[in-house]
Amino acid sequence: MPVDFFKSRCFIENDEILKNPNLDFHSDLNESTGENSDIKVAELDHIEITYFPANSRRNKPLIKVQGSLHKYYNKTLSEECKDKYLTKGFNGNDFTFLQVVESIEHLCNKLNIDPRQMKLANLELGVNFIPPVDTIQILDGLILHQGVEFNKPESYQYRQVVHSQFYIKIYDKAKQYLLPKELSRYELKYVKMAYLNSIGIWTLADLTKMNVYKRFKSAFLAAWCNTLFYDYSITKDDLTEKQISNLKDYSNPIYWLRLNSKRRDRPKKELKKITENYSDNIQSKALGTIEVKWDELLVV
Repeated sequence: MPVDFFKSRCFIENDEILKNPNLDFHSDLNESTGENSDIKVAELDHIEITYFPANSRRNKPLIKVQGSLHKYYNKTLSEECKDKYLTKGFNGNDFTFLQVVESIEHLCNKLNIDPRQMKLANLELGVNFIPPVDTIQILDGLILHQGVEFNKPESYQYRQVVHSQFYIKIYDKAKQYLLPKELSRYELKYVKMAYLNSIGIWTLADLTKMNVYKRFKSAFLAAWCNTLFYDYSITKDDLTEKQISNLKDYSNPIYWLRLNSKRRDRPKKELKKITENYSDNIQSKALGTIEVKWDELLVV
């Protein structure tokens, strides 16, 4: 579903949460003083709750709540997935809008905190989808987004672009969870909330409103469409020697990064034309699958 990791903060009136029977708070030892820290942490089914006492800068205690809402649902509310990947959790299945609502209500009841008080500071929105080709072919084709190269870590099958406000992340979920069939994940991770605030996402309670997902959909799909993608299914039999020579550059991120942004338009148009006429159009097919999955998950 649209929601996975979130980070939220809220002020509370007192330290009653430390007595919550659903939470087992502990303090880290301050190595310099040998004393326990006033900051206390509890874990609740892949959700971390951190308590900060009142101090000279704020006259109320602060609670930070963060974790994967999707993994929380699978652990606490899903009969099918509750025993999967007990340590790290599992988010390799669908997560519907109604399940998001149920998860938020369940979590906030456990914490005894109003979701309208939980102001979001970080949020991941994305979908798992069955790719039109093996996920690795999609990962290898990702080049740039808004002039920034996709990072290609060697140790894990995913790619990401890091912008100041948000990240684009694409995962091979089948490889991550050793699933029998191909499964990809496409998500946007917002580390700054300006855009999400502008469409009405401020607190955890806002994630229970259908209309915010409908507003977000266009930006979600646009990030995929605006990604510069090299389609390795391009067949070169009917291409000119010049086009074949150009493709060697077009598949190389260094070529694009060295180009002045104003000079990328012409080669982008040529690559798009070749892709449309001489490939399997993997990026376009994936877009269609992503959009269908997004709409399916919002059905109530």
